[in-house]
Amino acid sequence: SASTTGRGVLGFATAKTGGAFGVFGRSDSTSGRGVLGVTTASSGATYGLYGQSESTGGYGVYGVAAAGTGVTYGVFGQADSDGGRGVYGRASASNGSTYGVMGQSDSTSGIGVHGFASALSGTTYGLYGLSYSTDGHGVFGVAARSSGEAFGVMGQSASANGRGVYGEATAASGTTHGVYGSSSSSSGRGVFGSAGAPSGVTYGVRGEAYSSSLGTGVYGRGGLYGVTGEVLADSGIIYGVFGRSASTSGRGVSGWASATTGTTYGMIGTADSTGGRGVYGTANASSGTTFGVYGQSNSDSGFGVYGKAIASSGSPVGVYGESVSPDGIGIWGRNTSSTGKAYAVGAVSDSSSGVGVAALAAASSGATRAVWGQVISTDASALAILGQATAPAVAVYAQGNSVTTGSKSFEIDHPLDPANRYLRHYCTEGHEPLNAYSGNAVLDEVGQAWVELPDYFEALNGDFRYQLTTIGGWAPVYVALEIEDNRFLIAGGPAGMKVSWRVEATRNDAYVRTYGAPVEIDKPESERGKYLHPELFGRPREMGIYHDPEPSRTMPEESAPVEEFAVAS
Repeated sequence: SASTTGRGVLGFATAKTGGAFGVFGRSDSTSGRGVLGVTTASSGATYGLYGQSESTGGYGVYGVAAAGTGVTYGVFGQADSDGGRGVYGRASASNGSTYGVMGQSDSTSGIGVHGFASALSGTTYGLYGLSYSTDGHGVFGVAARSSGEAFGVMGQSASANGRGVYGEATAASGTTHGVYGSSSSSSGRGVFGSAGAPSGVTYGVRGEAYSSSLGTGVYGRGGLYGVTGEVLADSGIIYGVFGRSASTSGRGVSGWASATTGTTYGMIGTADSTGGRGVYGTANASSGTTFGVYGQSNSDSGFGVYGKAIASSGSPVGVYGESVSPDGIGIWGRNTSSTGKAYAVGAVSDSSSGVGVAALAAASSGATRAVWGQVISTDASALAILGQATAPAVAVYAQGNSVTTGSKSFEIDHPLDPANRYLRHYCTEGHEPLNAYSGNAVLDEVGQAWVELPDYFEALNGDFRYQLTTIGGWAPVYVALEIEDNRFLIAGGPAGMKVSWRVEATRNDAYVRTYGAPVEIDKPESERGKYLHPELFGRPREMGIYHDPEPSRTMPEESAPVEEFAVAS
């Protein structure tokens, strides 16, 4: 036809029923075409083969490849134009479940629609979908089988820079999806990505969002797992899920459990390796308030970060923190509440021989502290370290020397006003470690009295000192026999006289014999020129040995709450 709107061949089947064909072509050649259409015009909207159907269940073009074997095509299209389409389908209806191109395969290993980009370079697409609707889908795949390993959409690329599946939603508003997959199978995948290369920086699925406010690189939502990642390699630095954010306030990976009840996890990580990490976070910036792992909970009984080591043996760690900075903190807790019993760090052990908090300063030298307690408040009731126990349990126990730079005392509710006042009594100090024993004795008929001391007395003490005081009168009482076999003899008074006695002795146990009891000690080089209490000598606080401008961590400004993220339906 020479007409600009003509048809080279027009076939019209007028029968209303039956397998009628407007045009039917057949070729028995191994490389033949049943119907071949060619448009030779070099411009214009031309069609090599054009089919149209007015039926509500009809097909504009329908192709059948009846051969039982071989690489056959129901419909095969090819375009040599640099902007052409091998097959182009368009559904012009403005409503209804229409398809621009629909492919179906009944083969157990068939492909409903197969796209192949054979160029070895350039930005090519095996299958490309584009939607301009505010609720449209560039590519939509449905695996409708209720069993089996079904895939809504599966893409594969062999190119070193290729994309197995690439989707782009260009609409500037609305709930759009670059790639959206849905699977109804009990073991199906809505979207499945596989990076088959055994090396290189590959991604099974990679998502990027350029939105500066509410963009999500990859968003998953599911009845069991919103997003699950699995790596099959058994060696190397591999990641089940890897997230990265270049934003100054971004999150590499963000997890959100929106349920208001139940044991939910914003993010949970599991490692089966003997040297694995359930959750591992790295903050690579060399400055700024960065967090390797940051957790936040808005619940009144929630946990910002919760770690659990379920192994029943070994030395597992629920939460482990490590800092290599000379001024760093392995684990840092802060409670910003200005009222109430706020705990920066809380620890609980359920074991009958457990330890609520265990601290170890592992350096073999230097002024190290396993536990550091500091209060800024000068209130008399402020406590840097508080130990609490019900007798006969011990609230604070020191294995080794115990030193205080202030006074030592005990404090009880005042016996005359226990509801409103305290009563303190202070310790007697000395230049040597002393033990004191005292009591009363009554002289016998010959004016003597044996004083029995504890059976450990001589094993513990040395350098004995005696004091005697008569009661009810004076008498020249004296120590007739010094301590031997843990007793001594008083004499020199009338029968029936009461005598108060006191014995002091220096500690002479194995600990003191080994380590001594130094009195005047030179300060180490790192503490010289500094003071325990600089204010007592007219010096500023900064000259205190234990003055520490830390811990004052500047917390980052809170970003937009997670609730503002758009949730896909």
